[in-house]
Amino acid sequence: MTLLALSGVTKTFPGVRALDGVSFDVAAGEVHALVGENGAGKSTLIKVLGGAYVPDAGSVLLDGESLPSGDTLGVARRGVRIIYQELALVPELTAAENVFLGRELRVRRLGVGVWLDRRGMRDAAQRVLDDLGAGVDAGAKVTTLSVAERQMVEIARALQGDVRLLVLDEPTSSLPSADAARLLDIVRGLAKRGIGIVYISHRLEEVFAIADRITVLRDGRVTGSAPTSQLDRRSLVRLMVGRDIADEFPRRTEAPGDVVLDVRGLAAPGRLRGVDLTVRRGEIVGLTGLVGSGRTSVGLALYGAIPSTGSMHVDGSTFAPRSPSEALAAGVAYVTEDRKASGVFPVLDVGANVTITSLPMFARAGWIDARRAHAAATAAAAEFDVRSAGLGQAAGTLSGGNQQKVLLARTLLEERKVLVLDEPTRGVDVGAKTEIYALIDRLTRRGLGILFISSELPELIGMADRIVVMQGGRTVGELARGAATEERIMELATSEVAA
Repeated sequence: MTLLALSGVTKTFPGVRALDGVSFDVAAGEVHALVGENGAGKSTLIKVLGGAYVPDAGSVLLDGESLPSGDTLGVARRGVRIIYQELALVPELTAAENVFLGRELRVRRLGVGVWLDRRGMRDAAQRVLDDLGAGVDAGAKVTTLSVAERQMVEIARALQGDVRLLVLDEPTSSLPSADAARLLDIVRGLAKRGIGIVYISHRLEEVFAIADRITVLRDGRVTGSAPTSQLDRRSLVRLMVGRDIADEFPRRTEAPGDVVLDVRGLAAPGRLRGVDLTVRRGEIVGLTGLVGSGRTSVGLALYGAIPSTGSMHVDGSTFAPRSPSEALAAGVAYVTEDRKASGVFPVLDVGANVTITSLPMFARAGWIDARRAHAAATAAAAEFDVRSAGLGQAAGTLSGGNQQKVLLARTLLEERKVLVLDEPTRGVDVGAKTEIYALIDRLTRRGLGILFISSELPELIGMADRIVVMQGGRTVGELARGAATEERIMELATSEVAA
């Protein structure tokens, strides 16, 4: 039975037709995946569905009746809930308070008026969280929860009341494989309860694992819609990008050179307690592990962003950075996993973003030579294929893939020896991922050593010459390119190791 039906939906912004006659439907109890490259129209479509945007044309029906246009609260009351990629929780409130935010339970006490029913909210929120198998204490502050646990709180909040349709926008983009698999199980359980699911993800392997049907958007139009069983990865990518991508990962054949980074016994209070790894010139070394294993902390320690101890050498010289500037001076650079919060400067233009950490290069007598800076930014943007309306475009308006290219251009504007990439393709569509992989491969051919931190095991296996696995702040194993499988990596990541 059709639960949701969009027909001929069109939405135009100044100079851009974001949606062009889109038709899309979801049955009760169905998981319907919506995929497409960044800029394809997915976000606009779910904002129309959620009442945030009013369509220029077309209809949006739930159970055969029109949803209130431009009324987010009215849409929510009809049982449509949307969980956006950027979680909207209040960190200083508890999980229960977030679950009931805006819909607080109240209790009337004689003589003292109306009070919040904190116990009732906590008990009710705990029941929902337990029903999800979230393993989250409803009384815990959100600021103390992991990303995976926060995602569970968002889902619990969405499930309050009568829910008919749940939209999940990139729900696993910040989750490692184990937590992502757990979330998929929860989604399957919700569908079995008769809830219709719209599932949006760039991770095609999980789309094939979870979806009953897949609809593809490209340039605001539907380019294909079919049961998942009738599609394979190659045909789906062709519908998304309009062409075949013969090789998603570059073929790495060149032998690495000498050791450029040597780390022994790297430790950081409360984070790391024994990390050993090496990276050679022209080599990609993958680094992975479950949430809390210390992957990102390794990158931050190498970048001098957190205090650490241990023996580290870069190009044979002792390396003990006390700040990012010291790390950069030694030739070690780091690209953050969170490009939105601590990567790009969204209100600055592309040119300023590329040059901002290398301004001393363009200084003369205390003044910045704007012409030299502009020329350098132009060359770097071209080298890294940053697609924009020009250097004057605000970086925050670029797609995720192009923002990542801006970060690479900025980081490598000066000569580096070691590049630490933390989740470099998070939230990036399949076409842009392929371009970033090719860029990384080209950097190794220049002799750059790369430490590639990722929770996406398929890309690690496809890209890395070696994979180092972490657990509990330690490195617990290493796998050569030909020996690495998802099963073997997870065995190392979850095995019992000596304390």
